[in-house]
Amino acid sequence: MLDLENIVEDYHEASIEKRVDMILRNFSNFEAIVDCCEKNLSVTIKEEIDYNRREELGNLGVRVQTSNISNPTLSDAANREEIEKAIHNGEYYRILRWTDDFEKHRTQIITLQKMRNDYFRVSNVVNCLDPQNRRIFRKYISKEASVETLAEVEKLTHDSVKTRIKEARKTVRSCAGREMRNGIDFAVLEKAVA
Repeated sequence: MLDLENIVEDYHEASIEKRVDMILRNFSNFEAIVDCCEKNLSVTIKEEIDYNRREELGNLGVRVQTSNISNPTLSDAANREEIEKAIHNGEYYRILRWTDDFEKHRTQIITLQKMRNDYFRVSNVVNCLDPQNRRIFRKYISKEASVETLAEVEKLTHDSVKTRIKEARKTVRSCAGREMRNGIDFAVLEKAVA
């Protein structure tokens, strides 16, 4: 089972080769993992916003009559669905100014977007493999079939299937890695602009 709490940090710190390997190891549910990480982050951010709102209003243990007119932006930012949407779209400035650790959450959001973009690149390369190798590799990395089952279904030897998987993995690592290196790193771009 994956440690959802640390996967974003691990992904952020990983080399391109390790990122490709992380995607391939979790290919069938990688997008679901990213979705879960986004939802977990949205809950954390909402909790921080709610806590900070209570502190701003004076958390005295008694109800303070207020119209909340003084800070409508904070009220809008506290909606979990809006927070989730902002995280998914990378619109962190609007929601993070009310949190405790702007930079940490900004890095998490940018990394989640990078995870989605990298998965898209890896998936595209897998889809560009020749039909038989694509079929074998997809079933293998999705854990739908073992090497033995693939050999039987494809009418190939066990060693031939293993070789095809190894070559497909090498191709995906190389091509997706090149695309990831040539892609725009928004974190670096933002720091250059700031």
